[in-house]
Amino acid sequence: MNLRNNIRRWVNSGALGWHFPAGWAIKTCVYWSMYGHERSTVEYLKNTVRPGDTICDIGAHIGYYVRLLSRLSGASGKIIAFEPHPKNIKLLQLNCRKSANMEIIPKAVAATTGKSRFYEHATSSASHALSDISQSGRYIEVDLTSIDDWYLNSKNAKLNMVLIDVEGYEDEVLMGMQNVIKKHSELRIILEYCPDNYRQANRGISLIHKAFKQCGLRVTTMLGRMGRKEMPLGENLDHQFETINNLLPQWGYEGGYVNIVAMREGEGATQSK
Repeated sequence: MNLRNNIRRWVNSGALGWHFPAGWAIKTCVYWSMYGHERSTVEYLKNTVRPGDTICDIGAHIGYYVRLLSRLSGASGKIIAFEPHPKNIKLLQLNCRKSANMEIIPKAVAATTGKSRFYEHATSSASHALSDISQSGRYIEVDLTSIDDWYLNSKNAKLNMVLIDVEGYEDEVLMGMQNVIKKHSELRIILEYCPDNYRQANRGISLIHKAFKQCGLRVTTMLGRMGRKEMPLGENLDHQFETINNLLPQWGYEGGYVNIVAMREGEGATQSK
């Protein structure tokens, strides 16, 4: 037991190059520090992000993707990390302190700008959400912004990619960035597709499907534990989501979800690199 506690203290000290939430299993910390988590998504980003890219990471947590994106986009790029929870922000700052091209926005992202309760997950700092999906009863008050409102007030002339992982409210983020989607024909959106999160939030996963239609998006790629699957060009959106739902049991990462890549219908929506 003493050995395990000593190893845990060593891991939590930042010895692996990362600062992790208290209570994380040693195995999980090592796995994350080696970028083993969501490996197919990591590889997709390595093959897609280019120097100079401007990227938003919505639900940045402790900086797992922020740090990777910062390195891939280089000194001429910019990473905007949206993370509302103070404890996660502290770890995000520690983990990305060498990422000079990174900016933290301490807000949650939704369809509109305002304020909201932000519920703390009972067991996972990566799963805090706008609804009490773990029934913890604990919450804090946070500021909300939509991406359209943030973009209007930002100095960013372009946006190349947006990552969205907000525990059952991905559709709300999409609905609040319709102007940005229209303005950036080559924008790639990578979002978590997790039916369980939507069920726990008393919302239906079909809301993502509806948001795709409203925003004029289609799926180009599915990323999961089986690797990467390209969606046929011109395939009907309904059929795309039917395929994703059918493959989810086999392709899902631990936790029963996949990440899907979306682009605007028609212009710019060419096969992924």
